[in-house]
Amino acid sequence: MRRRAERCPDCLIPQAYCVCRVIPVENLKTRISVVIHYSDITRTTNTGKWTPVVLSNSEVFIRGVKESPLDMTHAILPDYHNLLLFPSKDSQELNPEFLNSVSQPINLIVPDGNWNQAGKMVKREKQMVALPHVHLNIDKPTRYRLRTAAHDHWISTFEAISRALGIVENQEVQKRMEYFFDVAVERVLFLKGQIDRDDVTGGISDEMIHQYHVQNNDSTYIEALKKNGKD
Repeated sequence: MRRRAERCPDCLIPQAYCVCRVIPVENLKTRISVVIHYSDITRTTNTGKWTPVVLSNSEVFIRGVKESPLDMTHAILPDYHNLLLFPSKDSQELNPEFLNSVSQPINLIVPDGNWNQAGKMVKREKQMVALPHVHLNIDKPTRYRLRTAAHDHWISTFEAISRALGIVENQEVQKRMEYFFDVAVERVLFLKGQIDRDDVTGGISDEMIHQYHVQNNDSTYIEALKKNGKD
């Protein structure tokens, strides 16, 4: 009987296709604090949860659990210039000119969930409302294909963080994070049967496929191995 393949506890992708070691972990001055709606955290389509996989100076906070209300005091830090990354009507563009006015390291707080969840979060969390809001100039479309964006200027949370760090830190960090993002998204699309293995950035090895079928207790695959004298 086939069982569901065990997922990596960090990237939440089946362990055979885990992306946690795709790139080295970045150790940056900029702090990233992702606030994720509880209903989105375990979904394969959520990208905010990948942030701590690649950024050591980051943390994920969960909002919406009745038994454990969000305490924003843990996300808003002293000795940092705290900013909320969200395109509200009064937000300022995050660009080099804006950074000239900032003297401290930045703690970028990023609401995450679907668009409605993120919007409600920003309106309902008083400490989020009180923070300075910044937005990105979306000059290229999303590379995210796990959800359908309603507007051309909507990008995934991980992409937004990558582009923001390209401004605050440097372009090389952004490029490495975008490479990770492409690998992660395309491995998920491959698992869903939506793209071929040759279309996955970084490739899909025979060993990955073997491990996945074994971990998934795929009896048809295992019997075929036995018939061919393999284990």
